[in-house]
Amino acid sequence: MSHACGLPVEAELGKVPGTENKLTPEHVEALKTNVDEAKKFYELTKCDSLAISIGSVHRMKTSEAKLDIKRLKEIKSAVNIPLVLHGGSGVAFDSIKEAIENGVCKVNVATQLSLAFIEGCAEALKAKPDESDMRKILMKGKENIKTVVREYVRLFGSSGKGIITGTQSKLEKSEIKHAE
Repeated sequence: MSHACGLPVEAELGKVPGTENKLTPEHVEALKTNVDEAKKFYELTKCDSLAISIGSVHRMKTSEAKLDIKRLKEIKSAVNIPLVLHGGSGVAFDSIKEAIENGVCKVNVATQLSLAFIEGCAEALKAKPDESDMRKILMKGKENIKTVVREYVRLFGSSGKGIITGTQSKLEKSEIKHAE
């Protein structure tokens, strides 16, 4: 139905667990995407991209998980569509780079963005505990997110690969205006 409307479909197969699941390495292994199931699933659904479970964990606050690159390569060979990594915040940078080199085209890193935002807001509130303009507090969180996004864009090898390259944004400051 989505394809009939010209909409791409991202599906997910396997389960990316969360840190709240009290995980052992055996649990993570058992939840990984099965290569044969991925192939059959793609043949039945013709999804445009597939989020797979290859060792990442949702809501990890440190980047230390190592991905199962062998399984990633096998899945990529079986389905030959863009693959997606959920739970990327907790994955070691070298493992993310290797995953991108082997077929991962989208990496979700919401936890690191959330942590950066919360940290920035906390810093701003600590520096000015009597501030009554929430926009001034939120601005530091927004700046922290921009810093993290820039780091990930470089890590993912995406610098300069936007639709418009070689141009500078005319926006130097946030569009949010507030009274000084």
